[in-house]
Amino acid sequence: MTKPRLIDIPKIGSDDTGFISVAQIGEQVPFEIQRVFWIYDATGQRGNHAHRRGEQVIVALKGEVRIALSTPDRNTSHFVLANADQGLLLPEMHWIEFHMAKDAILLCISSVLYAEDNYIRTPEHFFL
Repeated sequence: MTKPRLIDIPKIGSDDTGFISVAQIGEQVPFEIQRVFWIYDATGQRGNHAHRRGEQVIVALKGEVRIALSTPDRNTSHFVLANADQGLLLPEMHWIEFHMAKDAILLCISSVLYAEDNYIRTPEHFFL
């Protein structure tokens, strides 16, 4: 099983002119992109699901996002995203829970299109 990992995304620019970060397929994004979405104006715990198939790269474009990822055997990893030049590779079959700061914007880049049957939304159906 692929393990989640942080991905550095190049940061180009300066404090005087601003910055651009670029995530390219085959470099920072290890899959063909099928869907992009973002979450904002969210408070409290979010996620609470797993994907049967597909990978994601998630980036906190603004603010801080605290993430807990668990495997079916309950091996849990914790991550904090707080910089737009760093992403988290989220493999399939990881239960995700995250807390977003009030001002946070979370970008999700996915290798699969949305399909409800791809989601496991009940912990009893995910954890061994």
